Amino acid sequence: MSPNKIYSYKDLHDKQPEKESKSKLAPYLLIGGLAVAAVFGGPKMFEKPTEYSGVKTYTFESGQGLNDATMSVDRDTKIPYQEVTKHIEDMPENAKVLSDGIQTGETVSVPERAFK
Repeated sequence: MSPNKIYSYKDLHDKQPEKESKSKLAPYLLIGGLAVAAVFGGPKMFEKPTEYSGVKTYTFESGQGLNDATMSVDRDTKIPYQEVTKHIEDMPENAKVLSDGIQTGETVSVPERAFK
């Protein structure tokens, strides 16, 4: 811009929106990115994964099921028992026992401890 030239409102106005639109767009992009992260990641995105240590066996008595085996695992209160049950179901050594139904006297492997 030259100091001796007279500018019209249109000259000044046409140059201004480009800067403003970029600066106004940034907060919306930030908020949009956080919203997407919250929807797809949720609070679990920021949590440490559950870790399991040791292995022990659990023998089923009459009338017991997998939840009874899950309750025998020493776990942090933050970890839902359903998560531990899923881990026990996914352990390869339990595949045969769990595939044909649990019978009295059968054993499954369970972790000794679950923690975050």
